[in-house]
Amino acid sequence: MNHATTTHHTVTPWGIADSVTEVAPGITFYSTPSHGGYHLSPERRAAMPPAIRDKETFARGNWYEEDCDWALVALAFPAYFPPEAIDAAHRVCAHYHQDVT
Repeated sequence: MNHATTTHHTVTPWGIADSVTEVAPGITFYSTPSHGGYHLSPERRAAMPPAIRDKETFARGNWYEEDCDWALVALAFPAYFPPEAIDAAHRVCAHYHQDVT
């Protein structure tokens, strides 16, 4: 897993990003001073399993906030996350997205 982090000023649902990490093509993590989360390209979102893709997320659209909705991204694209993150994603979804696990 090779992540490239840069400084960027993209507007996110949580404010202006102070760092940007490309996890994989079409999967980007944005951090702001107060919060953050993942953004998926339309192609990546379309590649998600329907049960995950069709979930309404807190930030809506192709944004997946870092507290709970990140787990949907991890379960849809497990190759880009370490095994312990996948285990955590299953636990998060069992609590917040029961119909996914």
